[in-house]
Amino acid sequence: MKKILKKSLVFFCLFIVVERALAFTSTGSYEIDGIYYDINATAKTASVAYKPGGGDYYYAGVVTIPSTVPVAGETFTVTTIGVWAFQSSPALTAVIIPNTVTTIEEGAFAGSGIVSVTIPRSVKSIEGNLFTWCDNLISINVDNGNTVYDSRDNCNAIIKKSTKALIAGCKNTIIPSTVTAIDKEAFRSCSGLTSITLPSNLKSIGEYAFYDCSGLSTVTLPNSLTAVGDHAFDGCSGISTITIPNSVTSIGAGSFSYCSNLTQLSIGSKVSTIGVLAFASAGLISVSIPSSVKSIGAGAFACRNLSSIKVESGNTVYDSRNNCNAIIETKTNKIISGCKNTTIPNGIIEIGERAFHSSDLTSIYIPNSVTSIGESAFYDCYALTSVEIPKSVSSIANNPFIKCSNLTHLFVEKGNSVYDSRDNCNGIIETKTNSFVAGCKCSFIPSSVTSIGNSAFSHCEDINSFYTGDNVSTIEKSAFSYCSGLEYVVIGKRVTSIEGSAFAHCTELTDIYCYAQSVPSLQTTSFTSSLIENATLHVPASSISAYSSDKRWKKFGRIVALTDNDPKASDIHQPRLNTNNVSTYWYDLKGHRLMNEPTQKGIYIHNGKVVKK
Repeated sequence: MKKILKKSLVFFCLFIVVERALAFTSTGSYEIDGIYYDINATAKTASVAYKPGGGDYYYAGVVTIPSTVPVAGETFTVTTIGVWAFQSSPALTAVIIPNTVTTIEEGAFAGSGIVSVTIPRSVKSIEGNLFTWCDNLISINVDNGNTVYDSRDNCNAIIKKSTKALIAGCKNTIIPSTVTAIDKEAFRSCSGLTSITLPSNLKSIGEYAFYDCSGLSTVTLPNSLTAVGDHAFDGCSGISTITIPNSVTSIGAGSFSYCSNLTQLSIGSKVSTIGVLAFASAGLISVSIPSSVKSIGAGAFACRNLSSIKVESGNTVYDSRNNCNAIIETKTNKIISGCKNTTIPNGIIEIGERAFHSSDLTSIYIPNSVTSIGESAFYDCYALTSVEIPKSVSSIANNPFIKCSNLTHLFVEKGNSVYDSRDNCNGIIETKTNSFVAGCKCSFIPSSVTSIGNSAFSHCEDINSFYTGDNVSTIEKSAFSYCSGLEYVVIGKRVTSIEGSAFAHCTELTDIYCYAQSVPSLQTTSFTSSLIENATLHVPASSISAYSSDKRWKKFGRIVALTDNDPKASDIHQPRLNTNNVSTYWYDLKGHRLMNEPTQKGIYIHNGKVVKK
């Protein structure tokens, strides 16, 4: 009996030893006194980790981080506050950091309710997004003994000594005069920040530095500034006026996008580069481009209310010939940016990528000199009702009319050798391939079409139903993505492939009528976020088993046999629309809306149809 007990005791001790050894060599978090840690068994260090679970498991109150923690009889030194460690803890008011911590990682306090924080002398490395969404934070202090960072002049911020860069601030920050740079994400989503005085020695503002500071209404850029980083003031909806000083040479991508109240803009005489979407969705009414500008990114001035664009004389790269209210790349005769009052001059060869992005134009005349229309050229032109593609156009990139929610009349001029609008289909078909490349809410698929192109109907939110026709074999990626009003689709018998995101985010989809006997190939994302687990798939009776065993088609909530009463793919139908959104206005052939129903003889557009009076 004693021998058995001794053996049992030996095995028990071995079990404990092995268990501890495995604990030190495996990854994972340990909870000690309400704080989660990641343990490094080799270095004998611990990192404060994000507390899993959310809800009642978020950190709250005052959290005091110990300098060491015990795990399985060993002691580990706390050296790091890990990535997003205290994120989304609104009830957290303060964190006491020990002098053993050397590193504070990305977003460590983001979204927490901390009111004040002191960075100890031991900290040598601090990453970005430190206090993002910390709306209650009013006090930031760095211990006087820290050799890397300081909070000079009681500035309520963290400044890196070697670079004189402010790396993190709060709504009570006063930037010292010695600061020469504001680092990326320094004030990101600091909604309580209403005004900030930038020092006269400031050279650069980093990317996302004031991103989503929605309460910021006043900012003056100093004459020492040379660069505004990508998305630096993106989402600062309170700013109404910006003067870019003559010292600035570069305005970054999205730097003032979504500044919805920004109506007054002056661009300095040294600016040479304006980035992609730099002022997109700002409230600008007019823009003047100085002669110094040599590069303008796509969609830089995609502003709904923009009505006047002018390029100063002397610019060697761009012009606004014939008072056209647009920016034209002189050498290539390409429109870079237009507005609701743009008149495209004869001689223009290309309409560039996002050239009319979010413009409030209602109609546009495209001259016969244009040969190319760029990607998303008319993106989100929601007031645009009618477009004619001239016979000169030989290249149309993806998504030219995406989110043009009121577009009801889309056709190609006869004589175009590359594209057509056969059978008055209200869309654009690539003639050689029989691919339907772009449509609108009033388009239909002619029987000769064999594929529906990339994003052809993406974001057509008013479409309620759609018939693909019986000869379509491929529905390309994103063809009907974000058609949020789409309830049912009738797919023809020759379809063999439905590509990725073809019907993604069609949240009202209830029925798919698919006449293909052989199961068409699907991608993982073909019906992403379309709630097909609640939808019904109607297929030939002889194919129910094949569809039901397919790893992707079987995700439909119900799979049933087609009946004689179901809609047929061979039927030629205009899409059925959500009638609450259908326009009842009358338009002339140039897309101009008429005040009343016309009484004179002629050809007009009404409810997406050509009407002869």
